[in-house]
Amino acid sequence: MLCPFRADSGGFFVCRAQNQGALAQSDTESMTHLKLALKTLIVETCDKDCDPASIADDEILFGSGTRLALDSLDALQLSIALQKRFGVRLTDSKETRRVFANVASLALWLQARGRTGALA
Repeated sequence: MLCPFRADSGGFFVCRAQNQGALAQSDTESMTHLKLALKTLIVETCDKDCDPASIADDEILFGSGTRLALDSLDALQLSIALQKRFGVRLTDSKETRRVFANVASLALWLQARGRTGALA
């Protein structure tokens, strides 16, 4: 099988498929770090006594029947923390509910806005 090549910034030819594999791995690692950072931010901002790593990516965050039992005050505090840390604002209440559903949806929302690195 032939591998399509392209010239990199230094004029060297690299295999496009190998380069894409490295980028995909880098993206996965970046998303993993972002999710852990968000879990830590949630635990610290909402004053929860748990290990951030114990929060599943798809775990429901808000509601009295959930493990973390986050409420509207926690949502407000988390919104402020996200604005300070990532420079983003959630202004629509329906979008906020969807984005704050779990860590995975919050990470994807930040990634879509190019805000995967902290500002502070």
